[in-house]
Amino acid sequence: SLADQAMELLALLIEEDDENAELWYIMGVAALGASPPDVDTASYHLEKAKELMEVAQERTGESCAEQLCMIDQHITQCDTLKADKEIAAEEEEDEEADM
Repeated sequence: SLADQAMELLALLIEEDDENAELWYIMGVAALGASPPDVDTASYHLEKAKELMEVAQERTGESCAEQLCMIDQHITQCDTLKADKEIAAEEEEDEEADM
């Protein structure tokens, strides 16, 4: 799929420059865009992007509030998807227990 191809390319770019918050962010968004979404990969890369963005903000003194807000929105999306997955799994267990 296109998302998988994008993620392969991004992984190579991250190997070249693992301090680039934008690459980590795009990888997280690509993982969310995969079908089905790869929530664990997305969370990992988005958290790393946030960490790098916060370091850059401290180092430069420039505000990265807008970028951090976007990253946080995607992290929230990951958390929602994880919670939905857990609820679905619990409902499935309950149905199996009722049989």
